[in-house]
Amino acid sequence: MVFYFEINEDDLEKFGISTEEIQAILPNWDTKIKQIYKYENKGFYEVVLLISARSEEQIKLWLQDYEEKSKNFYSIVSTKKTTGMKVTFKQFLRCHFNTNRKKLVGKDNRSIRNTNCYSRIIITLKSIKQKKFRGKPINTPDKQFPCEIRLFPCHNHPTELSVILKHRPVAKATKEKLVMLFEKGHSAATAMTCLKIDLQATQENYQKALLDRSICPRYQDALHLYSVFHKKRNEEPKDSKLYLIEIVTKLNKTNSNSIAIRLCGNQYVICICTPLMRRVHEKITASSDMVFIDGSETSKHDSKVYILSTISECGSLPLGVLITSTETLKLLVHGFELLQQLVGKVIFGGKPEGPQLFLTEDNDRVQTALQNTWPKSLTLLCNTHFLQSLWRWLTKASNSIMKNEQTNFYKDFRNICFASTDTECLNMFQLALKRAAHFAHYYSYLQDKWQQKEQWALCCRPHLVNGTNLVVDAALRIVKDKIFEKIKKFNGIQVLDFMCNQFSQYYEKRLFDVANKRVIKCVNSDDAVVKIPENAICYIQVLTEEICLVPGINNSNITFTVNNDILDCSCISKRCGEKICKHIDLITAHLRPSRFQITIDNMELKRTYYFIASGRYPIQSFLVDSHENMPNDGLIETITIFMEEEDRKIDHSYAQTMENIVKDGNEIITNMSQELRQFLQESPEQVFLALKMLESKIKGNTSDDFVVFCNNLFRNS
Repeated sequence: MVFYFEINEDDLEKFGISTEEIQAILPNWDTKIKQIYKYENKGFYEVVLLISARSEEQIKLWLQDYEEKSKNFYSIVSTKKTTGMKVTFKQFLRCHFNTNRKKLVGKDNRSIRNTNCYSRIIITLKSIKQKKFRGKPINTPDKQFPCEIRLFPCHNHPTELSVILKHRPVAKATKEKLVMLFEKGHSAATAMTCLKIDLQATQENYQKALLDRSICPRYQDALHLYSVFHKKRNEEPKDSKLYLIEIVTKLNKTNSNSIAIRLCGNQYVICICTPLMRRVHEKITASSDMVFIDGSETSKHDSKVYILSTISECGSLPLGVLITSTETLKLLVHGFELLQQLVGKVIFGGKPEGPQLFLTEDNDRVQTALQNTWPKSLTLLCNTHFLQSLWRWLTKASNSIMKNEQTNFYKDFRNICFASTDTECLNMFQLALKRAAHFAHYYSYLQDKWQQKEQWALCCRPHLVNGTNLVVDAALRIVKDKIFEKIKKFNGIQVLDFMCNQFSQYYEKRLFDVANKRVIKCVNSDDAVVKIPENAICYIQVLTEEICLVPGINNSNITFTVNNDILDCSCISKRCGEKICKHIDLITAHLRPSRFQITIDNMELKRTYYFIASGRYPIQSFLVDSHENMPNDGLIETITIFMEEEDRKIDHSYAQTMENIVKDGNEIITNMSQELRQFLQESPEQVFLALKMLESKIKGNTSDDFVVFCNNLFRNS
């Protein structure tokens, strides 16, 4: 990148403009500054420059680089027709904040983009071929810089990033993603939900991504695109069953026959076991010991979704997904049978007779279906689900439990649940009855739950060392509340597409992060964009180890009760949406419990997780230790694995091995550079565009990002 100035510095000083100021706004291309004009009466200046672009595609690349560097965006006014004699391409552009739109009369609080900004660009690509006109030679331009750009870089609107990003036009790639989701049966609302989930998983700064309209459009944009999409298709409505079978057939072609469907009259059950889930069955030995089953129903439809998960060192990992049109015993049994057929002999770590233990929510149909399918397995209630249902019962207004008593009753019941012996459990129960004597509803509730203590009391399951493993319970709640709650408005077809794509991609990224020793970040909720006041932590009142009073974000006089044990809050967003709210995020960030940290140093474990995510084992040098200094924002699930003492001994041959790797790598880079130079000589324009794309992909990234990029490139080739 070289800048040439054909004007004197004295002229620049006369205009009050420095060379550094001009270079700061221009992209890193070979550029010749030809002339500068300053319009004193209008308060802006014009820069005439020449660049080395030789085609329309290269001009578009330069324009993209300029927009990215200046953080301002331009729309095309017109593209002039050219004969090619002197000019091969000519285009006029204006600032995106100049729309020639007049503001409406009266009170209008809408954000108006138009400011009549006078910034514009005039692009002229001149022909460098020697030609004659009427027998006389035509003056040819500079062959090294054939493209002339007249640039007016001054703006009359705010240049803050937040103001500019929300007015960007929707990118072509974003439109293609939305159309792809529409083709899979999504509506405008559910397509936007899937798009946001994808942004949460792929964007480093989700808050900034939400502001950027080009990658996260407004709902009105998605709705307009949805109406245009259906007008073009103009198809007749299909039978729901036939359409569902058609969707399953299409998804099976791209997901290695990972989906099975069974119709029972007007009802259906779908079982999903992606290749990643199959590898979890095969490689995670804990799946033969303990399996969690968690269900959630959609709010607008009767369909219900069940996730089967197991324990691992990086949290919970999925074993399968069931989607039922309604919750019946017959459909659940059929669903579990389909799971057996899809996975085969490796199901539950090679135990077709079933795992040692199923942990479920308080659902009789699910428990009966499990006993009918795997009669040798034990079925118990999950402690977290049980305590969660208790807490919601206590905080329900119709049960008339005073706020100061809710905490005491919850603590009493938790002591009963985690009592280590029968005697201790009975004593705790009698103490809880004595305190509940003045609350008839709770007294009766307590006695009813005591009748089924064999399913939830720790003393009744001595073969489980730590009850139901609250670490994995918390991991399940985070996955369910942060991702799973978003599908409540999906229908069966939309849930099917979501589970086969976004859900599996979430776990794939999670496993790659663990394999490369990165901090596991939970997907942020939509409330993550709300800024929490710095002094809010000072007003948190810790009532017990599990329960705190958190002040409101907007009004500190209002407090909300947060149960950090089961990730529950009394705020309205938690009650309505059943998701992790900002108060839970605040209390978790404040207390930072040890169960939300992850560090895995065991190389064999990292290789296993890499295999589960990708289906192949990595080259040993791929999984090098990289200490990422990433901020611990929000909830981070973690367990610490310590290496054996023998693994900690220093291998003296390690340094020599690294020297050989670096030496061989330098030879590969030299050979690649020679090949690239040869490609550039053979096809300059095409190879130049490809090199610019490659540069944009790897520029500013870490070595780990480059490794992942190469892996994805190899996998897609």
